[in-house]
Amino acid sequence: LWRERMRHTELMARIEHIHRPWHSAIADMLVATQSRFGSAILIDLHSMPKQGEGGAQFVVGDRHGVTASPILVERLVAAGQGAGLRAARNAPYAGAFSISCHARPSSGIEAVQIEIDRSLYLDATGHPDVQRINTVIDLVTRLAEIAEANILTDFAAAAE
Repeated sequence: LWRERMRHTELMARIEHIHRPWHSAIADMLVATQSRFGSAILIDLHSMPKQGEGGAQFVVGDRHGVTASPILVERLVAAGQGAGLRAARNAPYAGAFSISCHARPSSGIEAVQIEIDRSLYLDATGHPDVQRINTVIDLVTRLAEIAEANILTDFAAAAE
């Protein structure tokens, strides 16, 4: 990714002008969603390298139970399994900065990091495999549906 070491001034400029505004915007959207529906869910979607034969192909990270409710995580793991993938929770990826930064489960803001094995949708040269990419698109759509259903369930319960 990097051809040479980045200068400190360039790094600080990127943090100030890209990183901080990005996370500020995410925080604002999560708060607005939580205010409107009573809860919000951040899905921090990543691509991971193949984990070896028999390794996980789909990982849901919740910082070992810190950033999301067990029921949400169980539903997301089940979605991966339902897609025929070897699904895992928190191993080898438990989640990192984004979900730690934004999750506030006690305030109705949950966050998960989801890793999907890139060999499921990229060919050997690293280009999209048009024959297999639709399976991953369907899975990501299902994840969004689970998150939405979770939020609307919370909203309906709060209205009662």
